[in-house]
Amino acid sequence: MVVAACTMDSVVPMAAVLLASMTVAAGLEDGPCDIYSKGGTPCVAAHSLTRALYATYDGPLYALQKGGDVQDIGVVTAGGIADAAAHNAFCGAETCVVHRIYDQSPMQNHLGIEHGASNLAPPRNAQVSQWYMWLKLAS
Repeated sequence: MVVAACTMDSVVPMAAVLLASMTVAAGLEDGPCDIYSKGGTPCVAAHSLTRALYATYDGPLYALQKGGDVQDIGVVTAGGIADAAAHNAFCGAETCVVHRIYDQSPMQNHLGIEHGASNLAPPRNAQVSQWYMWLKLAS
């Protein structure tokens, strides 16, 4: 955080500092997943509600739902931050929920709405079900 007194002499240096910090926020440098990839450990999932995790990512970050309407919210510029203006314009003063969080990685492991734990009766598939029954009988 930059704190400075606002005199006419400090306005120009202050603007330069703000512009420099906005350049980083706008995604002109490598994102975290770019850095991991360069290190040989690429992201297998990349979820974020606030920013792109790749310098070149310009797709949706998440989808909002208001009533029956769903709206994707993306980044302001490639590699940048979430489009808060689009978020606010869609939700207004009404309640919105996050309908989906998009995976920015090539794996496309998007996160959707899941039901709460009370709706999850273990297990979810037949193979695990057989093991669950066996463990239950064995105990």
